[in-house]
Amino acid sequence: HQEEKSVSSGNEEIPKITEPPQAIHYLLVVRWDTNRVIKSNTSIANLEIGIQNIIDRENEALAMTHYLKADAVEAEFLTGESDLVAAAKILGAYGPKEVIITHKDGVLVYADNEIFQEPFKLKKIIGRSGRGDTCGASYVFMRLTSNPETATKWAAAATSIKMESDTPLKKDKETIQNLVKKYN
Repeated sequence: HQEEKSVSSGNEEIPKITEPPQAIHYLLVVRWDTNRVIKSNTSIANLEIGIQNIIDRENEALAMTHYLKADAVEAEFLTGESDLVAAAKILGAYGPKEVIITHKDGVLVYADNEIFQEPFKLKKIIGRSGRGDTCGASYVFMRLTSNPETATKWAAAATSIKMESDTPLKKDKETIQNLVKKYN
């Protein structure tokens, strides 16, 4: 894809995408830009410019997006809402058909104008790294063959198991399914 630098945010320029690549590439850019802006030491005014620039250029891509995954910090940063239900609805209004938000206690999904929430069920947190990737991937995996409610339970269970280890999720479907049964 072609990029041209367009908006300055403190000492860094935020790239402007002029030719739309695949929707997944847009999501990677949104996540990269959001994390970069959050971690920078720019003023609030420059952060607001950066956020608006990200939102403006991503609206078209978000309208083509089926699943949008964010964590609670990213969701609040992008929407200004600390209430995760409100943040999910705002993000959904940008066009994604389903919004997945992970937070310290579990996963929240906004799909079909409904909210689905499930807690993480684990004995001890050993590894949080990869929590969002595990949750997003496991949700989409299950969503291909089931409804949002079932996929939310599956994602919460798979992510719970993942967080009990500092490695990627290495358990089989049966292990995850056994934990899913505890959600019913």
